[in-house]
Amino acid sequence: MTASGQSESRNEGSRSPVESLVAYCNAASAGFCLLDRELRYVAINDVLAALNGMPAPEHLQKTVQQVPGAFNRTMESELQRARAAAGTFSFEFSGTCGREETGHWLAHCIPVGGNGGTEGLGCVVIDISPQKKLQMTLEHTGEKLRQQTGALQMLLEISSILASNWRVQKVFPRISARIRRFLHHEYADLGVLDPASGLLERQAMDFPLGKGLLSGIAIGV
Repeated sequence: MTASGQSESRNEGSRSPVESLVAYCNAASAGFCLLDRELRYVAINDVLAALNGMPAPEHLQKTVQQVPGAFNRTMESELQRARAAAGTFSFEFSGTCGREETGHWLAHCIPVGGNGGTEGLGCVVIDISPQKKLQMTLEHTGEKLRQQTGALQMLLEISSILASNWRVQKVFPRISARIRRFLHHEYADLGVLDPASGLLERQAMDFPLGKGLLSGIAIGV
């Protein structure tokens, strides 16, 4: 074994379990902190410290209320719930943290016990922004596909109605009913412009709530 290898081995062996976990989370680009019973920082790694915008040593012995940053600003109630939970507790939170776009993170909190009781929390924080962005894109695309499918279904049903009867005035209420499923309108009419008079002549109307009240009203220019 080389001299440098022996030195590294001694450094690894001299680390406490908490220091080793902090170093591991730093290497994995995951945020990590250890909080005591009063939610004071006992340990924190550089990844989570950067998320809070404060050097890691300045977190120590401060409560989450006393530290700014995305992990602390709105998370105290979630951390209180995590502390009261019997086992692992997970929650998501969002913030800008110096970014141009809002970021999203997932926190896993594990009770740290002593003498049969909970002495504090160990929290691992993972950046899930890429997954969230993909999820929102898929949801948006899915909604557009549902709208387009609904519009296509409406047009197919209207085509079927017209194929069975080309007297539009007679079948217009049925056509309007199909459109209503998509546009949720309350009133619809079909007008044709008369080139000679310049007037819009009503050919058909559908106004179920009107109960015929508008049937005698002429359409203006």
